[in-house]
Amino acid sequence: RMDCWGCRTASARFCAACVQQATAERQRGITEFAAENRRLVSIMAEGLDERARALAQAEARLSHARTVAKLAAELATVRREADQQAVIVNELRHSVRRASSRFSR
Repeated sequence: RMDCWGCRTASARFCAACVQQATAERQRGITEFAAENRRLVSIMAEGLDERARALAQAEARLSHARTVAKLAAELATVRREADQQAVIVNELRHSVRRASSRFSR
C-alpha cells in the first residue's frame, strides 16, 4: 500500500476525501471562471451595442450632412436661375417701356 498523495493516509494514491475536496475545489473554480466569463461577455456586449449606436448616429449625421449639401446646391442653382430670369424680365420691361414711349410720341 501507498500513502495518499493528498493527506498522506494509507490508501491507494488519493483517498476519497481528498478526491472529493479536489473535485469540489475544481468545480468551484470552474463555476467562478464561468461566472467571470459571463460577466466579461455581458460587458463586451454592452460595449459593442454602444459602439453600434454611435456608428449608427455617425452614419445618420453623415447622411443628413450629404442631404443638406445636396439641397444647398439645388437652392444655389434655383437662385442663380431666378436671378437670370429677373435680369431677362427687367430687360423685357425696359424694352416694353422704350417701345411704348416711341409709340406714344
